[in-house]
Amino acid sequence: MPLTGEGRNEQGNFIAKGEKGTKWAEYVSFGETNKEVTNETETAGTGKKFKKTAHGLTTGELVVVLELNSKTVLGEEAGGFVVGVPYYVREVSSSEFCLANTKAQAETSEAECVEYTTKITTSTKFAYVKEGSIKERKKTEFSAAANGISEDSKSHEIESEATQTAKWAIYWSAVTSGTQIAVEATTSKSLEKGDIWKLTNGKINQNAFIV
Repeated sequence: MPLTGEGRNEQGNFIAKGEKGTKWAEYVSFGETNKEVTNETETAGTGKKFKKTAHGLTTGELVVVLELNSKTVLGEEAGGFVVGVPYYVREVSSSEFCLANTKAQAETSEAECVEYTTKITTSTKFAYVKEGSIKERKKTEFSAAANGISEDSKSHEIESEATQTAKWAIYWSAVTSGTQIAVEATTSKSLEKGDIWKLTNGKINQNAFIV
C-alpha cells in the first residue's frame, strides 16, 4: 500500500514499482500516451471496478492516474489510489475494468485488484502508457540510494523509430521484453524517425510506492 506523509514521495517526480528499484530498473526507454480513459460513472463508497463504455483497455496494460477526484498533483491520494502511480489493468468487460499493483495480480483475477475506499468521481482520468517505437533501450547507471533516493545522472539518448510523441520515461528490468518497473512523467516532445529523445537525469524515490 502507499506510504503516507513525508515517507510517500518527497521527490515529487517519480513513483517506483517493485522492491529495490535500482536493482531491477536496468534499462530506460520512452513511452507515449496511447489513450486517456475517464471514469464514466461515480462509484460507490467501496469497490474495485470502474465503468467506461468501450474503454478499449486490455488485461496487463499499464495505466497512470492523471486525475483523481479532481486532484492532479503527483502523490495526492484518494481512497487507496495515488496520482502519478502506475497500475495494471484487469479487463472485467468491454465497459468495466479494475486496477492492480502488479501485472501478475492483474492477470490473476479481479480479486487481486486494488479496492478503493471512497467514491471515485467522474473527473477521474487514467492514461494508458505504451512504450514508443525506439531503436534500443539504454542501460541505466543508478547510484546507491541516499536519503531514499537513487539518481542516474548520466544522459541517455534514445533514437525514435517512428513519428510519435514522447511523454513518459519508462524503466525496465531487461533490454528486451522484461517488466516495467516505473514510469516518470516528462515534458512532451514530438519526434520524427531518427530524432533523439534525451533523458538528462532520472531519480527513483525508494520510499515512493513499494509493493
